[in-house]
Amino acid sequence: MKKLLWAAVILLLLGLCSCSAAKKPAPPENRTIIVPEVSRVTFDSADLKTAPKAVRDIAKLLENQDSTSWAQVGDKAYFIVSSGERSRGYDITFDEIQQRLPEENFVWIDARLKYKKRAEPRKAGEPFYTLVRADIAKAPNGVGFTITGADISSPAPAVNTPPVKTAPAPLPSTQGSQSGAVLEQPTANQEITSPLKIKGTVKSTGQKRVRLSTRGGQIIKEEELSTESGGSFTTSLSYSSPEMATPGELALIEIVGKEEKTLARVPVVIK
Repeated sequence: MKKLLWAAVILLLLGLCSCSAAKKPAPPENRTIIVPEVSRVTFDSADLKTAPKAVRDIAKLLENQDSTSWAQVGDKAYFIVSSGERSRGYDITFDEIQQRLPEENFVWIDARLKYKKRAEPRKAGEPFYTLVRADIAKAPNGVGFTITGADISSPAPAVNTPPVKTAPAPLPSTQGSQSGAVLEQPTANQEITSPLKIKGTVKSTGQKRVRLSTRGGQIIKEEELSTESGGSFTTSLSYSSPEMATPGELALIEIVGKEEKTLARVPVVIK
């Protein structure tokens, strides 16, 4: 009788232990979140007149040139296409903007442009821009522009985009022979550091400024220049050095009313 009683107690304990084991929660499942290598970015058309000042300044630098650029302002990215002599016979639209992740922690934006032949070209010298605004919270590591629809029998529109890691070939300096303005220092394609010493000559009087910008159009620093009587001038420009050497240009600008005129420019490597 006692043996039967002990056997019943043992079976009851084993049953309770098995129930407790069954009620233990399963370990959490490890999930891997996969970020797509290519995704579309939403964008809409923007009016240059109401765009941020930085965007308007870039557009001014690209005026009447076949060129492209972009700027990050807050959580918005602005993509600009300027029409010059070779593309004034086209309507230019943004067909698609893609975000690519070629490697970890590196974001590349591919802006795809569509060129459509116009019935009649725009008037020569008439500034024209195509501007869109995209929802990109953080500035990408690089931006490229892909062109489709351009007539391959004629020269394709030139594309100038901010370089990511490689520097473009040196460019010749552009001095204002008609305006009589010359930038003597720095010299063309010189590597510059802050503070930058600037020397030059101007013939005209009036309000002027010197502007240091990247080749993509981002203004790094600009200051007013006193040339009331014309002639030679010397000044210096202090700026925050970029993390890596960046192709850029130094420009001598004349202010007439609300208009700006580039008197001379010199390509430089900003350090």
